[in-house]
Amino acid sequence: MEGPSEPTDDATAAEVMWAHRYDGYRRLARSPGDLATLLEPARAEYERTRRVPEWCGVDLLRGWAFFLVRRDHHRGEGSLDDEWRAVLEALRQHPDAVGDDRPPRRGLVSAVLGVDACKAGWVGVLLAGDTASIHVAPTVRDLVQAADVEAWAEVVAIDIPIGLPDVGPRAADALARRRVGPRSSSVFTTATRAALQATTHAEAVGVNRELAGSGLSVQAYGLGPKILEVDAWVRTAGRAVIEVHPEVSFAELNGAHLAAAKSTTEGLEQRRAALVRQGIALSDPLRRPRVGADDLLDAAAASWTARRYAAGDAFSLPDPPEVFSDGWQAAIWV
Repeated sequence: MEGPSEPTDDATAAEVMWAHRYDGYRRLARSPGDLATLLEPARAEYERTRRVPEWCGVDLLRGWAFFLVRRDHHRGEGSLDDEWRAVLEALRQHPDAVGDDRPPRRGLVSAVLGVDACKAGWVGVLLAGDTASIHVAPTVRDLVQAADVEAWAEVVAIDIPIGLPDVGPRAADALARRRVGPRSSSVFTTATRAALQATTHAEAVGVNRELAGSGLSVQAYGLGPKILEVDAWVRTAGRAVIEVHPEVSFAELNGAHLAAAKSTTEGLEQRRAALVRQGIALSDPLRRPRVGADDLLDAAAASWTARRYAAGDAFSLPDPPEVFSDGWQAAIWV
C-alpha cells in the first residue's frame, strides 16, 4: 500500500493518516475494484439522500473512509469533500465505534503522547513537532484531555497491559523479556482478567493459578486498578492507543539494552542521553511532585514509540497481535 497523500484544505493530516491505518484492501476486499463494488450501495444511497445510511457498520464506514483517501491520492486533486466529512462524522457518532474507530478531531496540531503510571496517577510526554512537554494528572482520561489542549494526540502509547488474557500468559510479555536481556525482570506477566477483578490478593492468586498455571505477585496485583482504568478508558479514547514497555523501547532506540538499571543515577543519565540522541530533550528538573525521574523518562520512551507508530515504523510483539475475548489487540509495540 502506498503512503498517504498530502492533506487537502478539507482534511487534516491526522485524519488522512488515521484513515490509512485501516487497510480496506486487506480487511474488506482484495482490490480497489472489489472495495468500490462493496461500497456501491452505501455510496448510491448517500448520493440520493446526502446522508450516510444508518445501516452502515463500523467496518464498512472505515473501509469507506479508506477508499476515499486512496481515491484522493490517485486523483491528486483534493477530492476529499462533503462525502468524506459525512463518513467521518458518521463514525464519530456510531454507537459501536470504539478507540481508533473514531477519527481524530480537527482544528488542533497533531502530536503523540507517551504515558507511564506514577504516584501522582499518570505522567505523559507530549511530542508535537520538535517540542516535548510534560503533563501530570490523577487519571489517564484527565491526562489525555490536558495534553489535547496543547496539541491533539493522535496516538497514545501507554506502559500498561492492553488486551487481558482469559487463560494462560500473553505472548507479548514473553517476547518483550527476550528483547531486554538483563532487564527481563522489569516485564511483568500480565494477570488474567478474572484475577485482576478479584477483591483480594489471595483470591487473585487462586484465580490466576487456576486459569494461567501461576500465582500473582503483590506488585502485579497492585497494578490491577490502573490496568482496569485503562481497559475502560481505551474503549472511548477516540484515537489509536497502543501498549508499550519502556525498557523494550529504550533497547530499540539505543540499539541495545542499557547497561545500568533505571533505579541508579547512571541508568537515568543513560536513558536521558539515549532520548536526546533521538531528538527528545526534557526540561529540568526531571522530577515532579509524586513523579519519579524514571517515570518521566519511561513516558518519554513511550512517546518515541508512539511517534514511530504514527509514522508506520513500529512493529508489534507478537506480530500479528493476539486477540482475547475482550476483542483488543494484545501486543507490545516497539
